[in-house]
Formats: sequence, C-alpha cells, structure tokens
Amino acid sequence: MSKLQLFAAALAFCVATPAAAAAPAPASPAVTAPDPQKLALAARVAGALWPDGTYGRMFQGMMSGDNGLFETALDMRPSDFLGAMAEGPPKGGKANKKAAANAKAKPSPTLREMMRAQDPYFEERMRITAKVVGEEMTRLAAPLEPKLRVGLTKSIARRFTTGELGPIADFFATDPGKAYAGQSISLFVDKDVMLALMSSVPAMIKEVPGIMEKVKKATAHLPKPKQESAGEDGAPQPDKDSSDPTGNPST
Repeated sequence: MSKLQLFAAALAFCVATPAAAAAPAPASPAVTAPDPQKLALAARVAGALWPDGTYGRMFQGMMSGDNGLFETALDMRPSDFLGAMAEGPPKGGKANKKAAANAKAKPSPTLREMMRAQDPYFEERMRITAKVVGEEMTRLAAPLEPKLRVGLTKSIARRFTTGELGPIADFFATDPGKAYAGQSISLFVDKDVMLALMSSVPAMIKEVPGIMEKVKKATAHLPKPKQESAGEDGAPQPDKDSSDPTGNPST
C-alpha cells in the first residue's frame, strides 16, 4: 500500500470514527410504546439537536474554508497520521541512523505537495470539488433529516424518562441551550476534535498486530472456517463428500 493510500485510509478512518463514537450503545427494546407526552418532549429535544441543514453544515465545514478539516489535513504529512509506519519497515544499524538523519534534513512532503506534483491544477480542482460536493450533500441530505429526527425522537424517548426530558427540552429552548444543541452534532467533526483523533492513529495501528494475536488465541478452540476451492471458471466446487463414487456431484 502506498503512502498516499495509507494517508487516505487514516483520514477516512478518523472521519468515520466520530459518527460511531457519538452513537450511544444499543438499549434494550422498550416493552411498551412511549406515551404521547413523552414523545412530544423527545421530539422537542430531537429537533433542537438536529435542526434542518445540520448535515450540509457538517460537510461544508469539513470540505471548505481555510479552517476546514480537509484543508488542514492537506498540509499534514503521512507520518503525522501513521507515525513510523508511513516510512516503511525499520532498518537496522547504520541504515536506520542514515534514514533518521535524512528525515531530519529533508522532511517527507505534505499531502498537498504530493498532489501538486501529480496535478498542477490540484488546488483549483479541489476547490471546485469541495464546493460541488458540499452543495450536493446538502441537497441529498435535506429529505433525510426529517426521517432522522423521527428515529432520534424514538431513541431519545426510549432512553430518558419524562422527568429527565422536561428539563432537557426546557434548557434547549433557552438561547444558550439552542446555541449548544444546534452545534452539538457538528462538534464531533470539528477540526480540533478530528485532529486529536488523527494524532491517535499511529498508536492504534501499532496495537493492531497484538490485538489480532489475542483474537487468534481467543478463537483457537473454534473449528476453522470451511474453505471452498474454486474451479477453473472461478465457481465454488462441492466437497468430495457430496459426490457419488463416479465423482459426479450428488443431486
């Protein structure tokens, strides 16, 4: 995998992570449907948390502007995301010292510099792309947001009591409450939050081999998955046990 691919994978991981991290753990299904009063309070809370245009503002904030996440990421180096892995496997002895000296003397290029080298029109192309993608995602997300609020309403009603929802809804109706609630979802894709997550990627990648080894040991008692051998045409072939003595598959 190239450095550019590793860099893009790390960026995609960090962009996806906040949505997963923000999602609360699944709760047990409710035995009975929430009463209308509780649903009404939950709807007020959901409407404050996810006002119209939230998706569009999130995408445009990430894609455009000098302070946007995308612009900031372009000025970072692969090593900022992936640490030593971005420079390839470590070398021993003199070769390792020489590589370290070269890295100090000449830092690796930023993603922006790498892309400029491949495409002289990169900056203008990305400016146009960011504008179009932001506008289109805003358009596509608009009809989804009412449905999302319905689901959010049900989830909130299931997780909180009427006594809890009343004060929450009242707070979100105040000016400070509106200000917080309207930006609470976007906080998870804020540049500073995302950069903090990106800075943790090298340490997380370093732990992957150890985690996979633990998974291997924890599942060692299970039979190995059944492997199907592919024929010349790529189609899976039946097991030998499923054929008759002549070698023809049984029907």
